[in-house]
Amino acid sequence: MRKLFWLLGIILADSFCVSGQLYDIYSSRYYDSYASRMFVDFDYKPGAVSEKIKSGSLTSNYANAVNASASDLVFNNGKSNAYNLGVGIYLDKNRTIGIGVGISYAKQEGTLNVDSFHVEYSATDYKGNIFRQLITAPAGISETVKATNISIPFYVCYRRKLVQDMLFAAYAGILYNSQMQYSYSTSSTFNYEAIYKFQVSGGNLSYSYDNAPTPGGNDWLITQAEFNKVNSQGDMTAYFAHMQSTGYNVGLDQTVNAKSGQIAFKQNSIGYFVQAGVNYLITDRFFGKVGLYFSSQSFKNSAVNQQMLVSPTTGTYISLMNYVTQVNLISYGVSFGVGYYFLK
Repeated sequence: MRKLFWLLGIILADSFCVSGQLYDIYSSRYYDSYASRMFVDFDYKPGAVSEKIKSGSLTSNYANAVNASASDLVFNNGKSNAYNLGVGIYLDKNRTIGIGVGISYAKQEGTLNVDSFHVEYSATDYKGNIFRQLITAPAGISETVKATNISIPFYVCYRRKLVQDMLFAAYAGILYNSQMQYSYSTSSTFNYEAIYKFQVSGGNLSYSYDNAPTPGGNDWLITQAEFNKVNSQGDMTAYFAHMQSTGYNVGLDQTVNAKSGQIAFKQNSIGYFVQAGVNYLITDRFFGKVGLYFSSQSFKNSAVNQQMLVSPTTGTYISLMNYVTQVNLISYGVSFGVGYYFLK
């Protein structure tokens, strides 16, 4: 990719050394097309996308949390496909500098990952008893995220002859982002464990939340560590399944109910793009295009999230994207297209 950008730069530099005698050195076919004032074109832009993410804490919405930890959100394996339809007009006598406007539809996808997640917080069980809920993502959290973006590009354009029937063409401008929406899907699983702190008052037994980082010696621990300590040869999976069947909110490798969903981000942000390549005249008016592109866009979340990532009572999962406060998209790749010159 870097070599291609260097090659285009060399071509551009060389193009400025070409004689400016537009009329006597061009064939009539080339002149007629080159002198056309307006054009309409279509581009397909496959490539890669990277996301720089700003996010809030994944554990901040859990009540009285202790021993809470979560790694940073990381976006990987980004791919992008964009489609652009534009119309432009060249303004100067030699038809080399112009302006244009269009509409662009982009689809990006990748994986959003959190390597580790663990939280312990105050919760209420099926009997109304207060206890300490532990939730852990044993293999981290991974989501497949897909973004759809509609934007309006406003740009300036430049073209110059390279060889017969071939032009260098460049575009640069702003992107007015009118819509941004993410969808997600996940197959991540979670371990649910519990700690009960006993309290005796007037001969009555009750439970409370133990907020000490290390549980008290008299606490009742329904945890993997405790099971291995007292019954290392036993069937842990069967034990947790039994405790879950009696009503306790525990379980190993539990999936969530909401495995997919959508999140809308704020509209009306501004980005920018550059694109450069060559146009080749196929007929007097019809031309093909190939080149490279780069774009940058920034989006903010539409709402402030105040929900838990995983709600054990309902099994609700609200997606890592809900914790993203801002995302900066960097897209780059190749562009292929066709166009038509008209209005001499």
